Amino acid sequence: MEPVGLVEKSGKGWQVVHRCTACGHRQPNRLVREGAAPDDLDLVLGLPWL
Repeated sequence: MEPVGLVEKSGKGWQVVHRCTACGHRQPNRLVREGAAPDDLDLVLGLPWL
């Protein structure tokens, strides 16, 4: 899976859209803002809005 963009969904907030490198399936995933391995917001904000 590779990150391809960013979307905002009602009730779920910002989500990173990942695309499977083998089949092309796209899957949105919520951002992790706290915890042991939070998402890098600088990197996320560099993704295009879909």
